[in-house]
Amino acid sequence: MKLIIVILFGFLWDNINCFENICRGNSTTLLLSSTYINLFATLANDGNFDTTASYCSHTDINKDIAWFQVDFGKLYSIANVKIYYRKEGDDGMQPIRFRQFYLDVANSSATQSSTIQRVRCYTDKTTAPDVPRNILDIPCKHTARYVIVETTYDAPDDGLYTGAMLEICEIEVYGCESGKYGENCMPCQGCETCDINSGQCEECTDGRHGRNCSSICGHCVNGKPCQRETGVCDLGCDPGYQTLHCIEACSGGVYGQNCSLPCGQCLDNEQCHHINGTCMNGCGRGYQGLNCTEVCTAGYYGEHCISICGHCLNNSACDHITGVCEQGCESGFQRENCTEVCTGGMYGSNCSVICGNCFESQQCHHINGTCMNGCSRGYQGVHCTEGWSGRFCQEVCTAGFYGENCSSICGHCLNNSVCDHVTGVCEQGCEPGYQGENCTKVCLGGMYGSNCRVTCGNCFESKQCHYINGTCMNGCGRGYQGIHCTEETVTNHQVNANTVVIQDGQGVSARKSVPLDIMEGSAAAFVDTVLITRHVIILLEFVNRDASPDIKGKFAQKCDLWKLF
Repeated sequence: MKLIIVILFGFLWDNINCFENICRGNSTTLLLSSTYINLFATLANDGNFDTTASYCSHTDINKDIAWFQVDFGKLYSIANVKIYYRKEGDDGMQPIRFRQFYLDVANSSATQSSTIQRVRCYTDKTTAPDVPRNILDIPCKHTARYVIVETTYDAPDDGLYTGAMLEICEIEVYGCESGKYGENCMPCQGCETCDINSGQCEECTDGRHGRNCSSICGHCVNGKPCQRETGVCDLGCDPGYQTLHCIEACSGGVYGQNCSLPCGQCLDNEQCHHINGTCMNGCGRGYQGLNCTEVCTAGYYGEHCISICGHCLNNSACDHITGVCEQGCESGFQRENCTEVCTGGMYGSNCSVICGNCFESQQCHHINGTCMNGCSRGYQGVHCTEGWSGRFCQEVCTAGFYGENCSSICGHCLNNSVCDHVTGVCEQGCEPGYQGENCTKVCLGGMYGSNCRVTCGNCFESKQCHYINGTCMNGCGRGYQGIHCTEETVTNHQVNANTVVIQDGQGVSARKSVPLDIMEGSAAAFVDTVLITRHVIILLEFVNRDASPDIKGKFAQKCDLWKLF
């Protein structure tokens, strides 16, 4: 009887687990790498231990890899994992697809971690034709967030499908929250995590070292644990860290793996980010990009590469740091950066060409020298070059013109000579009858002729004589005769009663006998005729001097009859 009781107690002890099934926690989620039909991952955590296919989760067919993941949502101290795999009786489907699976724990999901980043708890080594047991209880004493069952095995004796597949009907993970141990999940003593059974700080799986895992490991490569006693990272450091313990960040202008990469041109030569080389406060002058290793895009320079290059010769790029145009400037621009237009009355290549005489001495166009607002007095053409016209100012003002835009007409210069194209002065003097530097004023003040130096005769009522030839247009004063009114008239006692004196246009007198009856009866009419004749003769003089040959001839023919007088 006692023997039966002992055997029964031993059986019950082997089947009692003192830890809680943490798969049933509120934060726990399950995930498959793929799903076959509608056999979802949640079928493996529904409390149904039936291993028939319809009660099991199932990854899809024809895949190179298959995995099943339990995510607790936070770290847990794991004691063991129990898996129920598909098996349908002795004559039905056997767990041939369960061969060579492996069980890992990790702090990163299956989608974000590789096998070298996980901790391996178990690897099945069953080969065909053997099959593993379909119910396995695997010890796995680690602290982790994820439990991952994975396989790449393609069963050669699978007559239905090909590819790696998992068919997990139920999974149970037993343990405590992180930092606890024992059947009552008591807090670890002196360390954050401890042996799930004894509570002893034997493995520092969360990156700790030293007595009771009280010290934190440095940045060991790929998250590998450091030595528990010393904290040394045996495999080296993550990028950006140095020394044996991988605690110190890269410095001195280097970054990255083994602190072997030089930083770019960071602002004020600051240290770049020790891991990725980023210049946190931007780049120095002339550089761009996160790591400040790229020079400015062509056409830009300076701080933040936002300054635009000046007008460099032949559109060449300026220096990406200073903006200096090393090949020089385009026509019309100056200084090292070629950003300033020509000034100071200069234009063109290297601002070496002198502007013309622009209106009010304004600056000409910095590139082509054009005077935008016209020329100063006496100049013309687009460049207003001194006294010249034409597009390139090779020609003086047209003969007979001068002044601003060559729009003023010269005066009466002597012998039709050209006046000064700037001032309009007649350098050879004026034609008879004109005066002033520009010869535009007629003689006045009783003077006429060359340089207005000849005195007028005794004109009627002392009026001004003709400014060119001195003729008294309105006749002579009392007692004078001739066209210039410089000759005295003949007295009455010197003339017969039947004789009249007639003067021609040159002041020559002629005497004609006139019947007394005409003298007595028509004296007034005769005097009028004589006066008219005198004015006609004066008119003929003007025609003879200024008219064309044809007009002179016609007037001569019409006026022969006046020679009778």
